[in-house]
Amino acid sequence: MPLIRFIALNTAWLLSGAVVVEVVFGVPGIGRVLLNAVNADDFPTIQGCAMLTGFVVVLCFAIAQIAGALIDPRTAE
Repeated sequence: MPLIRFIALNTAWLLSGAVVVEVVFGVPGIGRVLLNAVNADDFPTIQGCAMLTGFVVVLCFAIAQIAGALIDPRTAE
């Protein structure tokens, strides 16, 4: 159970580190789009990137919760 939650948490951390990695290595992606939107004061794009990132994090934790409930039904609430 702790391993599943640990994997979900690390997936969320990987997504949050996308900005740094994409800027350092010059890879196009959501991190670079977010950085360009912040520099250009493009609020709809910033909101879209924030919503997408939040959705992916919530999805990771939901999948971890479902997997944990399937592995050990006693922990399902």
